[in-house]
Amino acid sequence: RFRVQGDFVDVEATSINSSAVRCASPSKMRGPSYLTLKAKTWETNALGFYFYERPMITSVTPVRTPSIGNGLIALAGAHFASGLNPRCRIGDVSVDALRVAASLVTCEAPLGKAGSTVSVGLDVDGVVFGGSQVTYYDEPELV
Repeated sequence: RFRVQGDFVDVEATSINSSAVRCASPSKMRGPSYLTLKAKTWETNALGFYFYERPMITSVTPVRTPSIGNGLIALAGAHFASGLNPRCRIGDVSVDALRVAASLVTCEAPLGKAGSTVSVGLDVDGVVFGGSQVTYYDEPELV
């Protein structure tokens, strides 16, 4: 049983094993929600969570960043909801992100190997959205 904004929606659940069940969430649900497991004679305590629209990445800028790290990278797109706690995934590294707006997140690139190209995406609870790339370059030295 799902509850969103006071409305209840019952869905079928399938038993996986003695400690797990699987169910599909109802479509078009958004925002803070609660889930309970209900049987004929009992019901569990509510588990709170958040339904959000799937984030979409439309651009990543710049496409090159210094290999020494700390280059500012901007991810533009849609559905970067305030309820999310997004991080940027750059290569295999997840770094803190700053949500500037519902359509813009910024983060600092970690260290990287000059000449290597890595994937960039928005990491929301371990699920990565987007498929852009950045290439690391050697930062010029002032002499």
